Order: sequence, then C-alpha cells, then structure tokens
Amino acid sequence: MADTARRTTAAPGGRGSFMLGQKLRQAATRVYQVLSQEKHAMSDSDDDYDYGAHDHGLDFDSLRLALELSVEQQLRNGYVLDHPADTYVNPTTTLDGDDVSCFIDAEEAEAVAAALRDEARLLREAQDTEYARALAQDQMRERSHQQREAWRKLHRRVQKQRLRALQARVVPEPVDHDSRAGEQTTSSLVLRFPDGRRAERRFRAADRLADVRTYVEALALEEELRRAKTSEGGGGESGAETQQRELSADDEVEAIMDEDDDEDTQQQHSRFHLVSSYPRRRLADLGLTLHEAGLCPSGVLFVQPDAEL
Repeated sequence: MADTARRTTAAPGGRGSFMLGQKLRQAATRVYQVLSQEKHAMSDSDDDYDYGAHDHGLDFDSLRLALELSVEQQLRNGYVLDHPADTYVNPTTTLDGDDVSCFIDAEEAEAVAAALRDEARLLREAQDTEYARALAQDQMRERSHQQREAWRKLHRRVQKQRLRALQARVVPEPVDHDSRAGEQTTSSLVLRFPDGRRAERRFRAADRLADVRTYVEALALEEELRRAKTSEGGGGESGAETQQRELSADDEVEAIMDEDDDEDTQQQHSRFHLVSSYPRRRLADLGLTLHEAGLCPSGVLFVQPDAEL
C-alpha cells in the first residue's frame, strides 16, 4: 500500500458522494466489528488487553469513535484518503470499479452537458442573426414597395392633371346645323390605334391637325389610366406581371422627373404621329387645317408610334 495519502474528489451532495458515504460507513462498520471481536478475544487475558490498549494510547471505544469521526469528516469534505497500513485512526479505503466509474460518468456527463449548452447557445445566436438579417431584408423590401407605391400615385396624379389639361384643349365637336349648303365645313375622321382600337369623331374643316393630335393624346391617356385602375383593382396578375409592372413604374417615375409643363414638351413625349391612309403619308405639318390636308368631308388616320415609322 502507498506511503502517502491519495485524494479522490467526489461532488458533495451528488450521487458519487452518496455512494462513497455508503462505502466508507460499510468499511468503518467492518473495522469496528473486527476490533470488537479482538476486544472480546483479549478480554480472557487482562494482560494482553491492557498491552494492546496502552501500546496505542487508545482503548477500543476511543478507536471506534475516532474511526467514525474520521469517516464523517471525509464525507463532509467530499473526498476519501488512503493512509499507510500502520495508521489505526483512519482506515484505508479501496475504491472499486463502480466508484471510479461513478466519478468518470459524472465528469463525462458534465462535459457533455456543457457542450450541449454551448451548442444550444451558438444555435440561438445563429438563429437570432438570421432572423435579424431576414427582418432587415423584409423592411427594405417594404420600404422599396412603399416608395414605388408613392411614386406610382404621384405619377397617376400627374397623368390625371395632364388628362384634364388635354381635355380642356380639345376642340368642341361640331353640331349638324353648323353645316352650310354647298360648303364642306366638317370632317368625319376614323382614328385607328396600334392596339386595334378605333374611334370616330367629327371636326370642323377649319380645325388643325394639331387639334386632332390633342384629341388622340387625350384618348390614349384616358385608356392608360383606365387600364392602370383595372390592374390595381385585382385583375389577377401573376407574379411576373406584377414585377414587370413595378419595373415599368420605376421607368415612369424617371419620365415624370424629366417632364416639363410646356405644350411642346408634352407633345414630344407622346411619341406618335398621324399617318393618312390614302395616299399613305405622314402628316408632319400640324399647322394644316383638315381641309388643307385633304381630310374633308372624311378621312382615316392611323396613330403610329415613332418606332414603326
């Protein structure tokens, strides 16, 4: 047996401490039983008994009490001491495999628990980071959507104001009693749009081509606003159509910022020209009257975008 003391740590109040307490108390009981047997055996010879007691400075009752106190003190401190073989006060306690396994299992369990706590903490931090990133993206998309909506509403207000201005400039349609005998005072025009729509309207022979163009612009803008209202009213757009409309809204915003209020600039933004059907020619001089342009008493005009000319 070793000459120096060996300390084995056990967690106070834990399962290992409880098992050690049982082992130590069992060892103390065994030692006390052996001493008791020796006491009874030596009681037959008073000399032997006195020699054994006085040789070690303790009687058996004192030895038993010291043994129990030693065991209790070691249990309270949470460790076990192994002592040299010739020490009578504290017994030598040998830990078996179950005791050692208990200590190892407790340490491993604590290490596993600590690792699980760290892993859970890291997972929560990663989830919090991902949530914060997703929240920031959602907020950015929401702000972008709100900005597009604000610009779209502004654009719609501008277009409505422009429509009212155009409608105010549209010349009135002549009535039947304006016609004079023997004179071509009116012109009945058929207007054909690129999307297949057609419109019929009567003008005075003295009205200019610029007046016809103003009327065409008003019709085109009115149709644009009508389609925008239908689209916003939930016409069953797909995701791609919605995205395309949002992109086109951004382009429209840029157009609004570049527009001027004068009449010439508004006409330049219309991006179309009037083309007669026969003979087919582009009517570039908007100062001509309908009579001078050969559109009396009737005529057909195509509204043609610049890209198709």
